[in-house]
Amino acid sequence: MTDADTAAAAGKPAALGVSSGPCGAAALAGARAALTEHRHALPVGPDSTVVLISTEGRAANPA
Repeated sequence: MTDADTAAAAGKPAALGVSSGPCGAAALAGARAALTEHRHALPVGPDSTVVLISTEGRAANPA
């Protein structure tokens, strides 16, 4: 993941009221990339639940 990927991913949790900085949103960026590029190889379907853990809030990387 690039810095731009993780920074972009941090915007989605923020829109939902979850404080997540770029490092915290790296799991989301990785999941997006994996599901976009390798979805056919992953056992993830419409009824699947994917759990992501954000270990860093926005305060760790103030703008």
